[in-house]
Amino acid sequence: MKVGIGVVMYILMGVIIAELARLIGSKIFKISNIYTTLVGFLKKRHK
Repeated sequence: MKVGIGVVMYILMGVIIAELARLIGSKIFKISNIYTTLVGFLKKRHK
């Protein structure tokens, strides 16, 4: 019975980590998008 609970906990942890990674990943992607846009904007202004 303990093994079953361990497996369930392991799967739940995996799902939670996957969800967090997906959320953090999309946030990082948005931030990097904003960053590259800002850098491009600054470079254009300097010319």
